[in-house]
Amino acid sequence: MDSMEPRLVAQALNYHGQQLQKVWDNERSETELAMLSLKDPNFDIYQQRQKTLSFGDRGKRLKLQQFIVKKAETLYDKSNLSKSNESVKQEIGDEEFYATMPGLDSFVTMEKTQRIRNFLESLIIGDIIYAQVMGKSAAGLLLKILCNCSDCPRVVTDLGVKALILNTATVPAVDKKGVTRGYMANDLVCVVVSEVNVEAERVVAVMNVSPREGQTFHPSMGLIHSDDLPEAYKKAMDNKGQSYETILESSTGFNNPNNIKYLSDMLSLGHEHFSNMVGLRERFPPNEYATELRQTQASKWAFKSVADGIDHFKAGRHTEAFQCLNKALTVDPKNVEGLVARGALYANSGSFNKAIDDFETALKLNQTHANARKYMAETLVALGRSYEDEKKYEEAQKAYENCLAIAPYHEEARNSIEYIKTKTIVDGDGKKDKKKRKKERKSRSKKRQRQWTSSSSSSSSGSSSSSSSESSSSSSSGTSGRSNSKSPSRKRKHKKDHRGSLSPLSKRMAQYNNPPATSSTSSHDALASQNYGGNSREK
Repeated sequence: MDSMEPRLVAQALNYHGQQLQKVWDNERSETELAMLSLKDPNFDIYQQRQKTLSFGDRGKRLKLQQFIVKKAETLYDKSNLSKSNESVKQEIGDEEFYATMPGLDSFVTMEKTQRIRNFLESLIIGDIIYAQVMGKSAAGLLLKILCNCSDCPRVVTDLGVKALILNTATVPAVDKKGVTRGYMANDLVCVVVSEVNVEAERVVAVMNVSPREGQTFHPSMGLIHSDDLPEAYKKAMDNKGQSYETILESSTGFNNPNNIKYLSDMLSLGHEHFSNMVGLRERFPPNEYATELRQTQASKWAFKSVADGIDHFKAGRHTEAFQCLNKALTVDPKNVEGLVARGALYANSGSFNKAIDDFETALKLNQTHANARKYMAETLVALGRSYEDEKKYEEAQKAYENCLAIAPYHEEARNSIEYIKTKTIVDGDGKKDKKKRKKERKSRSKKRQRQWTSSSSSSSSGSSSSSSSESSSSSSSGTSGRSNSKSPSRKRKHKKDHRGSLSPLSKRMAQYNNPPATSSTSSHDALASQNYGGNSREK
């Protein structure tokens, strides 16, 4: 509190009125203003402004007053006035130091009535204005306002704003030669505002009252010469119709390489810091950089598209929903709600992997997003079921495990993992049993093959003996065949019963070693005739 300049605080209270004083007492301390030893503020300026204040803007004014109270130590710090700049102020009229320009309203296209109103609303009791005498009457002088007294004066010559000054409020007119005379038409005068009526577009001025403090260098009240008018006013008159840039760049002060230093000294800013606000003397906070601000702006733009997409989704219009959500994510790729909504739409359409990608991106941006975690878990379960249908049990188990990583108590995912593990064990045992049975069958087949090979050798030697005896006695052979006709039939029946369990190789060996009888099927007859025909040709 000790660092605040009482004079600056008093000026603020006088401008903003009792409302600022009330906010100050509520948010800081009721005794703080008294401890600053302030002169009782008269609130004159606020009472004049109150006539033009809009009731609808009271909320904005309250926010401004709260900001002033919060930043009071910075705004009204004594150090801001510690460096004297009186020597600079004495040279303000010299255009060689910096560019002097008319007010921007001289270059902006605006309705005349609106410009007049804006100018009158900007005037404050005690302001200095420059005017030209239009006429005289018994009551006083009628004036045409030319501009106000400011570093950047507002030139209103073309608006025809009138001012009235009573004879009792004038001072004697003294020309440059020191001769006293009366006021005449077209004389230039410097006066002080004593009353402003915005609705009537009327200003009352005086010459015998001191102007308010804090204004730029100006001549004495009363009659003045054209050389005493502000440089910006003269420049505006000499360059009518030209653009702001043209006038600025043609200014001598604009091309002065020391103009920045001069202006900084004039404002007591120095050359190290370029603002009286502490928050503006250092680097900006990261959340105020363009990237972050653009992200915030993009999120607001994308919000409507996300809302429309969700409405289409709920109504079953999936194509329109995709269009809205894709538009939102194009504007703001980090929009979590848009990612979750599109992921749900993908999952509902069966595109589980795309849905999971959107949910994963959303969770990277906001790990605690409830819907993103919930939808992600359900989508992983659905993906696991689809893998099960394709008998891809390893992928299915992985999907269920990923689900449990997000939702550890998801019952369906747990049950599915147990089912897959049990099925894998059972299938493994079945494969082992099948392999074992196959191995046993192969072993038995090899054993039978060896047995049939041994039997085949014995039959071959018997056949040779029978062949040699056949040439000596054919009648004996025929009798022997008839007497043994029943025995081969029983043997064939017995062999037939066993062929079903023999391997293909064993079956073929059995056919060669035991030729079928004439009463067999046609396929067996054809095979027998080929075998036996070969033996006859060999004989």
